Amino acid sequence: MSECRNAQVSDELRSYTGLDESIHSFLLRTQLSHDSNAKPRGVITPQGKWAHFPFVNKELSHLFRRFADHQLLEAIDVSKSIDGRYNTLFDSPDFYVDRIKSTFFQDRKSLGLERNTANIRYCLDCVSEGIEQIGYGYFRHFWSVSNTCLVHGRPLKQLPNLGFNKALKAVKAILRGKDVKSAITLPEASNEPTDQHRGAAWYQTGKYFFPIKAASCLKQSFALWIGRNLSQFRNQDLRSSAQYAVPHYLNNTDQVRELDLREALACIHLLCASLEPDLLREFYISNVDYIGLELGPRKQGVLREVYSKKKGAECKTCSFEYCSMKQTTTTTFSVCPSELDFEYLLNNSYSLARIAMQGRPIATLGKDAWSPINVQVKAENGEKPELYKVQLNEPRLDSELIDTAL
Repeated sequence: MSECRNAQVSDELRSYTGLDESIHSFLLRTQLSHDSNAKPRGVITPQGKWAHFPFVNKELSHLFRRFADHQLLEAIDVSKSIDGRYNTLFDSPDFYVDRIKSTFFQDRKSLGLERNTANIRYCLDCVSEGIEQIGYGYFRHFWSVSNTCLVHGRPLKQLPNLGFNKALKAVKAILRGKDVKSAITLPEASNEPTDQHRGAAWYQTGKYFFPIKAASCLKQSFALWIGRNLSQFRNQDLRSSAQYAVPHYLNNTDQVRELDLREALACIHLLCASLEPDLLREFYISNVDYIGLELGPRKQGVLREVYSKKKGAECKTCSFEYCSMKQTTTTTFSVCPSELDFEYLLNNSYSLARIAMQGRPIATLGKDAWSPINVQVKAENGEKPELYKVQLNEPRLDSELIDTAL
């Protein structure tokens, strides 16, 4: 059974040939194709390893302007699966596009103190197949997840600490399909990461994705609305949780606790979407306006998100210092609430569209466009969560989401 599964994985990965290139390889190949003597110091560290946050040499950044912003984003995040981390209710809707500018179009001259690096690994068989099938060799992004090549089932090789110049020379040889004598053959033990989110709070697991983020101006409106509607909440767990969170938020003057309180409100929103959808819908109708955001450094219209804000609020005169709308030069477009449904979001939310394109099973927690989405549904049963119990413990307001089946 294991051999059969491995064969399926290998065949599937082979079908992605040319589409599974790492960002380091993409930056290297593009720069070296233009100038074989280029010194990509934003990609390879002085120690001869991959930089954690690589970038293109300023003098060659023009080579990447022919690619659309979303193509550059995919080159950076080819292995990333969108989930609920950094995608909860009050998170910035443009967080995921920041690295486009810093990777391709920012005046960065050196790596600085690069503490997080990655060893340069390769499978020469994969490189040779790339040359034969698509005309060039490249480094695959998934060579970092295991010591064994997932395509060929053989141990990967790894460059020792050669320093920048020797590492660059070795990388050029590998891209031509040539082996490196000093390379180390890795042991077959897997380096797959362990589950880092076991026992974590709900917003750290990445399970629940909020397709429409909320601006800072909505936090107080939502807290006041919760307070006014406590008696109408039918679920005792929801009512108890709200009774803890709302007074703490409204009386909060400590910015250090802002994150805990913000996540508590998002957690209550999550519960309301599942347990009190009619009441929550009334809140959106009475208190919320929508605005469309065109993202990316060049605002090309493909990278888009829908944002919610306090009804009648003017972003240009807003007093909330930490709202993402105050910190960016985002271009906006109008959103008609009557047109706002799941299909509209698929066409105007790149993060949601990417989830859909990855073909992952999802479950919406309500019928409205702003309803949170479970992006970690078990494929074998596809069950939709029906009841959530929230614990907001005093005095730190740690919140933990526990799934319970009805």
